[in-house]
Amino acid sequence: LLDNYHLLIASLDESETLLLEDNLNELKRTIRPGAKRLNWTSLGIQDYLNKSKANISKLESMVNQIKKNSKDIQVFLNDIETMNLYQTPANNADDSLLQCKEYFETVEQKRRADLIELNKKYKLIGPLITKVEGLVCGTNTSKSTKMQTYYVYWEKKIYDTILKVKITFTLFFV
Repeated sequence: LLDNYHLLIASLDESETLLLEDNLNELKRTIRPGAKRLNWTSLGIQDYLNKSKANISKLESMVNQIKKNSKDIQVFLNDIETMNLYQTPANNADDSLLQCKEYFETVEQKRRADLIELNKKYKLIGPLITKVEGLVCGTNTSKSTKMQTYYVYWEKKIYDTILKVKITFTLFFV
């Protein structure tokens, strides 16, 4: 029981620990009687074990779903960060160079298509965070005060990703 509890706690990062603070406190309240009141001859030991294991399983399931959503968000952020917005278009079919106007139109058209794709990926992040809110808070308003640190965590990661894209853009044209 305690091994499962400690593995669960160790798997959480800081943002998840803050997000699940109430759930973790509830789990601690469930486990606490085993350290104080109950002993091996207590009549309610099996009920205690069943309830504790059920609560750990429930929290484990929630953590797994949160981690899956976090992983999905991180995949989108990696896609955004690694998108090459500065690809050189291929030469003509006869291997001759493109005319200047045609070259820049092709580059701009490809960049617009890439930016539309990046925007789609960015817009998929919000619903994943709202899904986490539904798991933890039972709401889907995207305004839960309980989720504030989690929102800040992801906003910072998104900002850092966009900043890296901007730096790449700046370095490309310098």
